[in-house]
Amino acid sequence: MRSLTRWFVFVLAGLAILVLSSSVTAADEAQAAPGPVHHKANVRIDAAITSRKGSDPPVVKTVSLVVVDGRKGSLRSATVPEAPGFPGSGEPRPLSLNLDASPEVDGDRVVLFLSLNHGILEAGPAGGGGPTRTEATSSLMAVLESGKPLVVVRSADPLSDHVFTVEVTATILR
Repeated sequence: MRSLTRWFVFVLAGLAILVLSSSVTAADEAQAAPGPVHHKANVRIDAAITSRKGSDPPVVKTVSLVVVDGRKGSLRSATVPEAPGFPGSGEPRPLSLNLDASPEVDGDRVVLFLSLNHGILEAGPAGGGGPTRTEATSSLMAVLESGKPLVVVRSADPLSDHVFTVEVTATILR
């Protein structure tokens, strides 16, 4: 009977050690790999979208929005141009300027996910033809120093000498 009692105590002690070690291991793993720490600071995002065609003066559109650290902000804008002879179905389509941004503060830097879509409408050639519609879409992730501008996109229209650039500044507002 005594050996059975010792065996039973030994088994219970082993199970207790096993349970305790597994719960400590799970707690240690959770503590060792924390998720992102959001400081809940606001981040102002300024995007300057520059469109340049040949030697024409550049056209700059600037948009700004304030987004809290770790969250997503969106800006939507659209207009329907009144342009006779617009190519396509015969009906003018809206020109849009859409921006989605999701900043994460990391010290004095901002990790920024940015998605941008913008369109422009240009007059057709002098000899005839309707206006030309150009759409540009970008989606990227970049690390920016707070308050310092960075050109994150430079692209060209495949059919013309039209060049687009996007310069972004993310400023941590504390």
